[in-house]
Amino acid sequence: MELQKAGDTLDGELITGVYDTVLMHKDDREIYLLWTAKTTQYYRFYCVYDIATRTISPVRVNRFQVGGIVNDFSQSGMKSALDANGIAYRRMFADIGIMQNITPRVENGITYYYTGIYSGFFTAIAKSADFITWEYVSTPDFPNNSHWENATHVLGDRVYYFARQNECLQGFLTYYDLQTGEWAPPFLIADAQSRSDFFFYQNQLYLIHAPKDRNGFGIVRVNTEDLTQSSPLMVADLKSSCFYPFTKVIGEDLYMSYTVSRQHIRLTKIQFGKYVTV
Repeated sequence: MELQKAGDTLDGELITGVYDTVLMHKDDREIYLLWTAKTTQYYRFYCVYDIATRTISPVRVNRFQVGGIVNDFSQSGMKSALDANGIAYRRMFADIGIMQNITPRVENGITYYYTGIYSGFFTAIAKSADFITWEYVSTPDFPNNSHWENATHVLGDRVYYFARQNECLQGFLTYYDLQTGEWAPPFLIADAQSRSDFFFYQNQLYLIHAPKDRNGFGIVRVNTEDLTQSSPLMVADLKSSCFYPFTKVIGEDLYMSYTVSRQHIRLTKIQFGKYVTV
């Protein structure tokens, strides 16, 4: 089924490009499909697939909320909502992204799903209860060169956060405290220049990232109490280009999908336990 393509029109706007589709679900009844498309500017769109009836909803625009301001999830909508709340932000340009990996957290009886959002040099934490309206949470408040994709993972009252940086061979690892509203001092991780991802394995948080040459990936054991004591666990040289690793733990194994040289998508299984016990 074709959801949208360049040349389509939506609400009288011509679609000129389609980017970065992700799938999300809260239960076994519905799948949310979310992506970016360009008209006169970049927008986040969504539709909902009903598994039982095999029907799909109309394509609509996501919403972006900051405080009491709710706008279209577009570059102008993001900027307007942030401006209205007096929140500074780094320069946005080109694509608007939402990261696929989500972490649930119950707040006042409502389950919110946390993830990372980005546009150009602007990277931030966002949350949503319905995958339709995305609420801004925070953006790193220390000097940084964040650029494009950012990874998040919630543990308790902390949102662990990693972002690559522009023109720099180091990404930064930090966390945001949801109770105090404070960011932890960043810990730099060398040679991290592609999309990254967190995963939780046997009560331990790990970060996976791809290096500048993107010919493999590294896995870091995150010390959640003292980020400066985080340490590399393994480095894999794939002898081929690894873009955008996405991970999920199932049982004792780590499953990872990644893009090869922007030409292929691969799925691999890692018997992760044997590396943890080494």
